[in-house]
Formats: sequence, structure tokens, C-alpha cells
Amino acid sequence: MTVKLQPGASWHLPATAKGLNRAVYFFVGSKVEVGDQSIAPRSKVDVQSDSRCLLENVGADVAEFLVLEGKPIGEPVVQHGPFVMNSRDQIMQAFSDYQRTEFGKWPWPSDAPAHPRDKPRFAKYPDGREEVPNAGGGSTVTSGAAST
Repeated sequence: MTVKLQPGASWHLPATAKGLNRAVYFFVGSKVEVGDQSIAPRSKVDVQSDSRCLLENVGADVAEFLVLEGKPIGEPVVQHGPFVMNSRDQIMQAFSDYQRTEFGKWPWPSDAPAHPRDKPRFAKYPDGREEVPNAGGGSTVTSGAAST
């Protein structure tokens, strides 16, 4: 859930079941307190799930929080880049699998970019039309060699 507090406002995060993992991420604003702790912008604090917790915006800007809560899975968690697994060996295997197959196999014969890197931004429609933005605004639509 997200919580948005105006400057000077406060809110109590209610207690829930004991034994849950609960984290509060502070992602918008300048100065807040969670419980009795000052929290730096763009950071998180773990809080007890079975205790009420006070969120206070003590800054001059609107503050926003993301509250995450869940039952522990009871397994180790290892994260590296986009991969989340249970062990470092599994992470290394995921990297190897990705490098070998790109998770689902690229269906084209080459792994080169699908369009030349020097081609400007464009949109290609199912009927064959291609649209390219103009430098001064607007766009040019072409159908084959003709321009409209």
C-alpha cells in the first residue's frame, strides 16, 4: 500500500499478525520519522508487524511511503541484477542460462539489433506505413517510397 502525508501530518500504521515481514520505504519527500527514527529519503526501515507504527512527515514537502508486508517464505534469498534465487550457485546458473538461451530463444538468425543503430526513432504500422518524427514537431508518414 502507499501512504501520502502532507507536511506536518502523521498516520499510524496499524498492527497486524505477528511474524510477518514488514518494511516501510520512504520514496518521496525530504524529512520523515518512522517510529522514533529519522529516515533518509529513498530508503527503507523494517518495522514490527504486530505493533502499531507512527509515520510522521516532519519536512516541508509531501511525503510518500510504500508499505510492504508478507509472510516469510522460510528459504534463503539471493539477488543479483534481475535474478532472485535461493543460492549463489542458482544465480550463476541463471546467468549461464540467460547467456546461452536468452530465456525463450531469440527467434531470428542473428542477435544483431533489429534495426540499424543510426536509424532515427520511428513507428512501423501493420499496413506498411512508417512514421518518423520531424525536428520541428509533427511527423512524416511514408508508404513505401511516397511521403504524405
